[in-house]
Amino acid sequence: MCYKCWSIQLSAKLEGLEPELKRIAQLIHDGKLKTGQIDKAMVAKIAEQLMSGVFTGYGKNLDDKLSETERTFLNQIQRNVYVFSGFKNYQQLKETSLLLKDDDGKLKSFNDFLNDVKQVNSTYNEVYLNAEYSNAVASAQMAQTWHDYETNGIETLTYRTAGDDRVRDDHAILDGTTLPIDDPFWSTYYPPNDWGCRCDVEPGVDNSKVKPSANELPDIPPMFQNNVGQSGILFPDTHPYFEVSKGIAKEIEQQVEDIIPQETVSEFVPKGLTKYQKALDIEIDSEVFSYLKRQTPMTSVGKSAHYTPSTNIVNIPVDDRRRNSKWKSESVVYHEYAHAADFQNEYGKLSDVKNLMSHYKAIYKDELGTLTNKIYTELRVAIDKGDHDTKEKLGAVADTIMSLNKNYGFGHNYKVTYGKKRVDYFDLPGYKESEFLAHSFENKFAGNEVFKRLMPDLYEDMIDLVNDLPKPK
Repeated sequence: MCYKCWSIQLSAKLEGLEPELKRIAQLIHDGKLKTGQIDKAMVAKIAEQLMSGVFTGYGKNLDDKLSETERTFLNQIQRNVYVFSGFKNYQQLKETSLLLKDDDGKLKSFNDFLNDVKQVNSTYNEVYLNAEYSNAVASAQMAQTWHDYETNGIETLTYRTAGDDRVRDDHAILDGTTLPIDDPFWSTYYPPNDWGCRCDVEPGVDNSKVKPSANELPDIPPMFQNNVGQSGILFPDTHPYFEVSKGIAKEIEQQVEDIIPQETVSEFVPKGLTKYQKALDIEIDSEVFSYLKRQTPMTSVGKSAHYTPSTNIVNIPVDDRRRNSKWKSESVVYHEYAHAADFQNEYGKLSDVKNLMSHYKAIYKDELGTLTNKIYTELRVAIDKGDHDTKEKLGAVADTIMSLNKNYGFGHNYKVTYGKKRVDYFDLPGYKESEFLAHSFENKFAGNEVFKRLMPDLYEDMIDLVNDLPKPK
């Protein structure tokens, strides 16, 4: 490949924006564009520009003849780019709105305000957009390289810098590092590793150094601790544009949903699933993905399993917890993708879900304490025996109990930040319903004989609930 195409000066200035800026300025000046709203026309323009960089770097677009892997990847990237563009536009409009009044607190004339709008736009859609566009080209080109190496069975990779006096010291440390392609190193340090990074990888070569020791590894900006070829995420939620409250984030995502081009695949089985199944020698029932509305990538990095709505990505690490329990390694997929399905379809708001939870909260009103003690007793026995499957299954029952009544059971018994307050996990709006649904998906797809023994009626009704959920068309 060229070394590197993105080292050429790239321009991503949006042309013909004068009428758009005047229209937006008028809406803000007249009070018709409120905080939390985005301008969908501008979002689409930004996203289209960034996607042109993706297609340039990847060397293919969605109109080409693509493999299933390529089409899935480009669809994932496209969704991420549109969401990112929505958050970018929100931040731009928020900054612009702060300039509506002069230093004395008086409303500026429209022409004065329009000049301010143009200046802010110059920052966001010239300076920032150029960097974002260049990164889109670089990341897509490196993703294409990653996919080629995976397809061709390349087993090891070597990290290479551009080798000139412009190479950053932090990146020079990594030069020559040679490791297997499945080493976790490449999930964090696969280039680009910063804005304007020109580093590359090549098939593993002899006489190269192994990974630097932990104290030698450089600090990579959080946004770039990401292998785009693996994740299908070009702009992670560690980018400053995503620094908004959960309520605002949901509003932005809902508005962006209206303008994201329809995906060109009919099934939403994530690309990362095959690698995960192979690593743990398991098989996942793909029916669970039929509850999704859109492609939801799966990664296996870090230490925690979770679904992140802002990036629409499920992360499930391949670690000792999952290696020790075959049941956990399978059920966690159903659990986290249930969270994704709930977020995408708002299942937790359905009366069937709320009514079933209320019904069993009343039925077990006087038994939850006894059940919790029984679970603790059985848990100690399972731990003493090294019975990891039973331990995980008991934990699933205990967490379900917490979703019904947070004063009993265990699992998500910790506090999180909500607004300016620290609140119990299950006091967050929609969270108890989401956890109840996640364990319902576990019961349907993975089964849980411990749950069935301890709470048989609830167990069967949770499975029926999942069977009756409306699937997206």
